[in-house]
Amino acid sequence: MSNPYLPPSTNFSSTSEQDGGWEPSFFSLSARIGRLRYLAYVLAILVVSAFPLMIAVMFNFGMLFPPLILLTLLVAALAAVIPSIRRLHDLGYSGWLAILAVVPLANCALGVWLTLAKGTEGPNRFGASPGANTAGVVVAAIGMLITVLLTFTFFRGWGDERDFTRPPPPSTQNPPSP
Repeated sequence: MSNPYLPPSTNFSSTSEQDGGWEPSFFSLSARIGRLRYLAYVLAILVVSAFPLMIAVMFNFGMLFPPLILLTLLVAALAAVIPSIRRLHDLGYSGWLAILAVVPLANCALGVWLTLAKGTEGPNRFGASPGANTAGVVVAAIGMLITVLLTFTFFRGWGDERDFTRPPPPSTQNPPSP
């Protein structure tokens, strides 16, 4: 007779070696993902969420702009929780730690930790270890990183047409104080 007070247990002996690899679904909250797949997912969310904002800025949507920003940020934040929970599972922690994403400064530390920390070896209480990264994951992570860097470089000076090489006209200069 088994003890009803013991936590449920699962045999993880049938890992990805037997079935030829394990490919996670993006919307699954119960699996584990590695560092590179986490980076690819988060950067893809960033690029996809930045697209409507760039369109709104480029075409000057006026009154639609603030609700569009709010809606886009809300959807992006909810979508970013999924890979964070799964990455926390890979590290052996509960997905509830993803709530730190709403705490200023803690969210930055959480993002750096989830990106750089090595996951637990072998199966843990959240499932089998994630499979090896495919070429598609590597290409997606590198491509998204390049896209984000190029986007920030392109929009860094957007809308700043001031000419800093000439002094301001005399009417805008402050008179010398006596």
